[in-house]
Amino acid sequence: MYIFSFRNSDPQTWMQHSNTNIKRSQAERAKSATLRKELEAMWSACVNDMWTQFNRVNTSISDRRHEYEEARSRAQQNLSRVMTEIVDMEKNIDLLNKAMRDLQAPLQVAQTRLRTRLGRPKVELCHDPAHQRLLYETVEIQQTIQELNSKLLQAENVLQELLETRARLQQDLEVGVYFSSIYDAVEMR
Repeated sequence: MYIFSFRNSDPQTWMQHSNTNIKRSQAERAKSATLRKELEAMWSACVNDMWTQFNRVNTSISDRRHEYEEARSRAQQNLSRVMTEIVDMEKNIDLLNKAMRDLQAPLQVAQTRLRTRLGRPKVELCHDPAHQRLLYETVEIQQTIQELNSKLLQAENVLQELLETRARLQQDLEVGVYFSSIYDAVEMR
């Protein structure tokens, strides 16, 4: 490479220096054009990638919203069924309590008769068929009350589980309202 000096300038050296500058300028412009084309290609690819990602995200959000709507609908249906089961279970518990209360009077009558019979003097205290029926009736009513009490405990446990399920479903639906507002905000953009 030739370095131009102002002291020893003549037309030939000036021409060489000018040609060198022109060649360097042309080379730099060619590099600049190449870089510009590469940059434009990269920019175009970047824009296309961004649009592709934008569309994918929108599709994903839309799909997720659809899934959410289906899940919310199922949760509302489940909540409705659970509420119906709670009402039915409460009625069942009331019926079991009523049945046990209704058996208390016959039990007391049978126990009173049995005590009265057992209080008879020696010879009159006999274990005849009437006495056997009173014993059998007392035991049968007590067993029925025990079975009803067992069913009552089971029904109360089931009711407690239903109440917990209802609370979970209601909480899920409340959280769903929060997510719904997020989806609405995203879709408004």
